[in-house]
Amino acid sequence: MTPKYLMDLYITPGIATWVFTRLGLVAALLGLGVYVGLRTGLLESALVLLAFKREGLNDLKVEEAIAFAIGFGALEAIFLGVPSLIQIATFNLYPSTVESLPLDQLMQIMAQLNAPTWVVGAPIIERGFTMMAHVYAILLIYRGVRDEDSRSVLMAVAYKSALDALVPYMQWLLSSGGFGMIYVVEVWVVFMGLVGLWGSRRIIKEMSNRGTPESPDE
Repeated sequence: MTPKYLMDLYITPGIATWVFTRLGLVAALLGLGVYVGLRTGLLESALVLLAFKREGLNDLKVEEAIAFAIGFGALEAIFLGVPSLIQIATFNLYPSTVESLPLDQLMQIMAQLNAPTWVVGAPIIERGFTMMAHVYAILLIYRGVRDEDSRSVLMAVAYKSALDALVPYMQWLLSSGGFGMIYVVEVWVVFMGLVGLWGSRRIIKEMSNRGTPESPDE
């Protein structure tokens, strides 16, 4: 996950600035969506594939692969939440630091602090359905490694790429529509999470029918 977030810190902002200054809004959102989607699909899938290949995780039972996927998603959630936690702690311990922030950053923080309470459910929904997506993508890679089926791995890349490809559009909707759009932008995440849930159930059933051990007691 670290390479993806390093790219977001040092590379993605420059690419976003370039496409929005050189291209029209629609073309910029499309181009940035392709970049963001492929970045996530390729990097996250490569990381999981490397773990399965090098650490011997292809010998896991199905439940263990699911547990690995949940742990992967939980680690991502923690990674995303830690900066906000540090920021809140810093402002509480050292209130004077707020005054030293640039005006645009200060306005952004004030808008977040003044957000209505009904928006707090959106990130919870997002994390829950994103977890389903992680499980499905990792089960696809798990099946691909066990069966030596590259198509299953490519399906995982395509699925994760599609999930994140709409992120630039979602961010644009939020910036132009405000808090009123916060649940609208989660529709895509919910849909992809449900696709992941359906796909995960199919993979588990498929491997069970082939006699793949699913229980540590077996």
